[in-house]
Amino acid sequence: MAVLNDAVVAVVDGKLMTLGGGALTEIPGAPSGVRRVRALGGALWAAAETGTYRFSEATWARVADVPFVDFCLHLGRCMA
Repeated sequence: MAVLNDAVVAVVDGKLMTLGGGALTEIPGAPSGVRRVRALGGALWAAAETGTYRFSEATWARVADVPFVDFCLHLGRCMA
């Protein structure tokens, strides 16, 4: 689970979902096969089977061809 801009995001069966109104809703356009999600530095980071993705400014971008094992911020940059 992660919280970004007051939105709660969870991984359910490899899909990214948001919690709202007491229900989980799939996030359109999000990567599938997600194993881990973190909110760092104002962005949402997702490690999926097909790589690592970053959601920022309403856009998903693949930032690596391999999934990160974990995420952390160091000097304002996300590190694996």
